[in-house]
Amino acid sequence: MEDPSREKTQRELEDEIKKKKERQIFLDDVGVAVAMVSITILAIVVVILKILIFDPKPGDDAMTYTPLLQAKNSNKKYTSNGFIPCRGYVPCPMESDVET
Repeated sequence: MEDPSREKTQRELEDEIKKKKERQIFLDDVGVAVAMVSITILAIVVVILKILIFDPKPGDDAMTYTPLLQAKNSNKKYTSNGFIPCRGYVPCPMESDVET
């Protein structure tokens, strides 16, 4: 008969240590998965809040862009920028300098 108070053999001790290590590895994997899911959910919540709080409402057409007219009789329109400011006068006169 086996004595219940006998010491564990070396093999039993190694198996027990191996099971503890496997459980610890599993818990580490679960922790990493939970962290990744948490970060992803946090990022989604931040984006949704940003859209709801900072995005302009429909009908808020505060357009500040106005296209500039190009000079049509310029050779530079094909070889350069195409826009000649102030009808070619450099430096551009300020609006306060222009006589009306």
